[in-house]
Amino acid sequence: MKRFFWILFLMCIVSCKKNSQKTSADNAFKVSIKIKVKENDKFQLFYVEDTKKESYTENKRITCSVNGKNNFQNVEFTLPPSVLPEKFRIDVGETKVNTLIEIEEVSINYRNKQVIISDNTFHRFFKPNIYLEKNKNGYMRKTIENRYDPFFISTALLNKRIELDFK
Repeated sequence: MKRFFWILFLMCIVSCKKNSQKTSADNAFKVSIKIKVKENDKFQLFYVEDTKKESYTENKRITCSVNGKNNFQNVEFTLPPSVLPEKFRIDVGETKVNTLIEIEEVSINYRNKQVIISDNTFHRFFKPNIYLEKNKNGYMRKTIENRYDPFFISTALLNKRIELDFK
């Protein structure tokens, strides 16, 4: 009889541990970009949790290596569990190649809720910096005065949508 209770006790502990891991994964803020990039590169997502107290820093950054492909691929960033950014930016390259990137869709997930941004509405939710130039197929990454740092910043509209949908 004691053996039965010990087995039952151990099963409960293992079950609770699995459930807590699932909950932790469900609470992670994820940004997935369906993008076409033809060169190997590195993308980064910087995030700010409190815009009144902080700005973008290396400490709050997720990095992802991207393999160049002729087809669309998903690039995913997962923030630490229970972190909900007030704003974020997506850096789309470090290799100093002046090439086109095409974005088909951005999906943002948090706590079993989702916001999907299509290529037609992308410009309302993300603002490119000077190292990205919009054209009919996507965005051209470019070098200006020997500097290269292409990125998109979440707009006030997206930041408000995240606040309303996910908080």
